[in-house]
Amino acid sequence: KKEYQEKYQLSANLAAYKKLRVETEVVLDESLRQLPSKSEMEALLNDIHQAALGRGLEFDLFKPNATENTFEFYAELPITVKIEGTYHDLAEFSSAVARMSRIVTINDVELSIITEKPSTTGLSAKAQQVSVPVQRMLMSAVVKTYRYLDDAEMKAQQKLAAANKSKAKK
Repeated sequence: KKEYQEKYQLSANLAAYKKLRVETEVVLDESLRQLPSKSEMEALLNDIHQAALGRGLEFDLFKPNATENTFEFYAELPITVKIEGTYHDLAEFSSAVARMSRIVTINDVELSIITEKPSTTGLSAKAQQVSVPVQRMLMSAVVKTYRYLDDAEMKAQQKLAAANKSKAKK
């Protein structure tokens, strides 16, 4: 009787489950379109680099990981960055990354203040006494870009998952 009640509940909500599945597939398809293919990754890395340079920021480090982290249907490429600039320039860079047409996230952000002595070359003695140190910041972060796996990569990932699952059972 209990099994019958459970199955009746499932069948009563079947239409809602089907509608939810269709909506979920639409959202998934939209999200997948935001993931670049393997051939588009270089352009995406260039876009990230240009987003910083276009705001007058200086890179101390821009180092993509040697290997990608692969998941069921996508791959994640972490890029370690250290960028130097003013607070507002760093904020504009973050905003530009957020507005990119592709999915890019900024993780593990650390901000630190760098105090530089102002240049006094060519200034009068009075101007040299009044000059204020320039406040610049260093942002260390991991920028992650994502791409979808092509069919061959997806099949290899599924085989690997199946092999790991069978190992776990043993």
